[in-house]
Amino acid sequence: MTKQCSQCGASFTCSADLPAGQCWCSELPKIKPTDNSDCLCPVCLAEKIETLKTTHPELIVTTTNK
Repeated sequence: MTKQCSQCGASFTCSADLPAGQCWCSELPKIKPTDNSDCLCPVCLAEKIETLKTTHPELIVTTTNK
């Protein structure tokens, strides 16, 4: 399905409704939601993950902090 990025407005393909591991985002670290926004595009999600690594690492989901 096509979605609009809640941060920049870009259109992108979301396959989150397919079986686990089939969406492009499944390759990236998971992050805990920080607001009520919907999905981010690949560029914005990658940027957000990089920012959170230094500013709020507790929001990045690991096997020990799910």
